[in-house]
Amino acid sequence: MQTNADVANVKEEDYSKLEALLESRLPKSGMLYNVLRLTQSLNIGNKISVKFYADNHCQEMWSLDSDGTFMGAINILGLPRNIIVFSGPPTGSTQETVAALLSALDWSQEIQFEGVDTSISPTLVEVALKYGSVNQNDPIGLYYMTREEALAILSEKDQISISNSNIRASSLHPSDAHMVQDRWPEKVDGYLEMLQASIELCSSGGVYIVDDVNKSVPDRLVSFAVALPFGSIHAFHTEPDQRRKGFGKLTMKVLAKNIALAGRIPLVQIYEDNDNSKAINVGIGFKYSHKIFLITFRPNKAE
Repeated sequence: MQTNADVANVKEEDYSKLEALLESRLPKSGMLYNVLRLTQSLNIGNKISVKFYADNHCQEMWSLDSDGTFMGAINILGLPRNIIVFSGPPTGSTQETVAALLSALDWSQEIQFEGVDTSISPTLVEVALKYGSVNQNDPIGLYYMTREEALAILSEKDQISISNSNIRASSLHPSDAHMVQDRWPEKVDGYLEMLQASIELCSSGGVYIVDDVNKSVPDRLVSFAVALPFGSIHAFHTEPDQRRKGFGKLTMKVLAKNIALAGRIPLVQIYEDNDNSKAINVGIGFKYSHKIFLITFRPNKAE
């Protein structure tokens, strides 16, 4: 990543100002807000590192009515691509602003753009095609829940159900990343490392079946979801033989509460045709925010 006259590197001492600005734009700014909140909790030398950039032409950058656009560049140890998250003003980002921020990127490697607003995606795709190919440009709905709602999401009925059954609802263990990767249809280099880092440093939730008779039998993980470093929930899955038992809803409730306890906003990306995921997540309190795009870039091979 390189800054230039059009792009400013957000200094660590300005993170609190950026946080206040992003908080004023919630829920649309939720993904970059979550990335920033995660960054503030990380120690030096962790598996996840993030740098933040701002449009240098923005007037009164830290004013709550600022028209600034901001970009977070996430590097995860073992993942051979950068992940980029944007947040623009409610009125939308200009082509000039987006192009300026994109000029700071290293286009010689694969890049995954998450949570891209509709005002940003056309310019992003146009610029990306100058350097290589766009492999995904998928429209997705972003759904959110407030921290206050998430903190209170586990009802007394949920608590009684857990205590009176042979299940355990909790965060995942980093060793569970192997099972999560195995169940996920997309096999991407470095995905296991990202899952392990996410379970360890971000938030997760799962339901385990406990063998009350034979204590030596390991608890069986039957439903899980993981909050990834770019600010939203992914890898939501319930084993086929354990569906229609409420485990999926319970998993998402546990994860939403864990995210809120960490000071972040529960967010989930749902493809427009995924009616089952919509039903589960809307059913527990997630609300639609806006349409975003997942865009993946692959550079041209050197001749």
